[in-house]
Amino acid sequence: MEVFTGPAGLWSFGGALVQPIFTAGKLRSNVRLTQAQQQEFLLRYQQTIQGAFREVSDSLVAYRRTQEFRQQQELLVASAQDATRLSHMRYSGGVASYLEVLANDTKFLRRTGRGTGPA
Repeated sequence: MEVFTGPAGLWSFGGALVQPIFTAGKLRSNVRLTQAQQQEFLLRYQQTIQGAFREVSDSLVAYRRTQEFRQQQELLVASAQDATRLSHMRYSGGVASYLEVLANDTKFLRRTGRGTGPA
């Protein structure tokens, strides 16, 4: 091979050996930078996933509370409706006054949202 013959060939080959030695620091730095970026992206990804799980959990809790509140409201309306029905029966039987009927009617209307004021 004529590549390594003469002084020019020696310098050419020597320069090729020396070049990777001087760029090794740069290469290591690039590797460290890439690893750090990878760690950062992984951390951001994990935080995003945890945030999504937290949002889903919060939504499920809110949904469950809304369902429980609705069930309680339905029970209150059913109770008020029963009280109204019973007070009408008691009034018809002569056992209760019409004031009791009006009080239970008002309570029922407030529970169903058709009346005004607090239940």
